[in-house]
Formats: sequence, structure tokens, C-alpha cells
Amino acid sequence: MKSEIYYIQLFDNNCPSCFSGVTNVYVDDIDEFTEKFANAEDDKDRVDRLMRSKSGEIITDYYTDDPKLNIVQKLTVEDFGIKTVQRSGCSVVLINGYGFDSEYYFSELVFEIRYIKWNDKFYKLMRPHGKGCCRRDYSDDENTWSKMYIDGNRFWIYREDKEIPRKPLPKEAYSEVTLECFVWQTADLFETEQEMKADSSLPWPTTVQIMRAMVDLPGDAG
Repeated sequence: MKSEIYYIQLFDNNCPSCFSGVTNVYVDDIDEFTEKFANAEDDKDRVDRLMRSKSGEIITDYYTDDPKLNIVQKLTVEDFGIKTVQRSGCSVVLINGYGFDSEYYFSELVFEIRYIKWNDKFYKLMRPHGKGCCRRDYSDDENTWSKMYIDGNRFWIYREDKEIPRKPLPKEAYSEVTLECFVWQTADLFETEQEMKADSSLPWPTTVQIMRAMVDLPGDAG
């Protein structure tokens, strides 16, 4: 099935200070994306560049004016549909831009998974959602956890039902915290449809795919 999707290219906040590049994500509704991103992003100049590109101006969020890096591009892709996988009591280890790892816990972790074909390649896109979200606190005993922060690209909505103190707590203290990614992250790339179909039979994403879909949480140095 053919469908239209927006390809977004913005400066990548997941790179360590000695490197730089752009991050590439996909969205279905450009108006919804720009509204959520404007609320989440602190850099208002970046938001302004996004809005100008959305309105039709050729503009990048990098150190070049190469049209290939235009922030907002509309694509027509072959869309193979969306499926959802879910696990309860799930921990994942994510690595920041400097190679240091952190453990994140979710009482419920959901991945929306989508496969598309574009430019003769097959892409696995993922959109994570979580509940009961926290990050292991290594300054205390192994049963304490800290608040989770978005240290990389601001493509996420973090919600607390009430303000949680900034101190180590049992993971049960974060039971009502929710996390929502509002873009499709590229989790994998396949050369053939057979490779894509083999991946689609997996009951759960691979460790590398999860890392790619959630790398915004630790970002460059979180």
C-alpha cells in the first residue's frame, strides 16, 4: 500500500561533542509533530527553522545548506502496515554517545512497529511508549531508581501524575509515569524483502533495534 509520510532531519543531540550529524525520523502528521516538538524543544531557533522548512523554505539544521538535508521532506513510500508488541516488567540497557550504559525500567513497554520501503530499501520503524518509567540509580543500593530525563533529541512526552522528588526511590514510586515517542525512529534497514519478512516474525525487537529506537533517552552524555 502506498502512503505519504514526512521525513524530518534535525541536528542530532545524541552525538558526543567531538562529532556532529543529523538525526532522521518520520512522522505522519506534520502539524501534530511541529506542535509537540515546539512544546518539547528548548532551542527556539531550531523550532523556527523547522517551521520555515514546513512552510516550503529549503533550510537545514546543520552546518550546510545542502538541499538534501532540508528539514521537512514529504515522501511517498510503500507501507506494509503497523503491529504492536508489549512486555511487562521490562528493563533495557541504553548507551550514551560516549559509550556509557544505563538501565531503564518500565512496568509496561510497548513498541509500535512499522515496515516501509523507500529508495529501494526496507526500513523497520519503531515508536516506543512506556509506563512506570524510571532509571537505575547507581549511587545507592540496587533497589533504588531515579527520575528519567530526555537527554537527547526532544521527540518524547514525559508525564507524571504528580511531581516526584529528585532522589532515589523504589521503582514502584514511578508507577504512573508515562513516556511517549511522537515520531517513528529508524530501528533497522534491510536490503531485501525477505530480510524484512524474517525480521517481522521476531516476537520482540533485538537489543540493537531497541537501542536505536530509544537512544534519545541517554542522548550524548546522559
